[in-house]
Amino acid sequence: MRSCIVGVRPAERHRRQKIALSIEFELDLARAGKSGRIGHTVDYSVVAEEVSFLLEFREYRLVEMATEEIAAMILGLHGAVERVHVTLEKPEALRGLAEHASVSVSRSRTELSATTLAFGEKRLLLETAEAKLELIVVDPGRTLDAAERPAGKTLAWLAGGHLEAGSPLRPHDPRELERLFGATNPSPERASVFVCSV
Repeated sequence: MRSCIVGVRPAERHRRQKIALSIEFELDLARAGKSGRIGHTVDYSVVAEEVSFLLEFREYRLVEMATEEIAAMILGLHGAVERVHVTLEKPEALRGLAEHASVSVSRSRTELSATTLAFGEKRLLLETAEAKLELIVVDPGRTLDAAERPAGKTLAWLAGGHLEAGSPLRPHDPRELERLFGATNPSPERASVFVCSV
């Protein structure tokens, strides 16, 4: 059970309410089933943390938008996931009339359009009337251009690989936002940064 701002009524716009979330992944588990290595599957605790960050950051008008954003983020950040099913319930939405209100979506991986940049590329995961979700990829030895930081309210974290800004950035930590844009990739592999801007 989590809580977030979700709803169109005035009281819902100012008060966090409890939601229940169910997420199911479809992916090939054969390799992980044989190796026993978490790196060959999806780390569910990381996904849960990422979803929590997004729900904490956003103020949704509709549960439909929340489920779409969660699905797009998971598919964009976790390459092993082929399809994701997201159900979000608002237990208090229909108090006295029904047990809960809920919305479910199922989304499959699609080819993302990428924009090539001097330091790597930018992939659009989802753009709605309220937010834009992107994955920024930083090539080895390159620096994430500070000019790429969106104006306005932004949530971002190092999603994969390594970046340094004086010292290494902690992965999956939105508190590193101020150090992300302008950070350099010191490793031989690409780094990725998740960005949600409103």
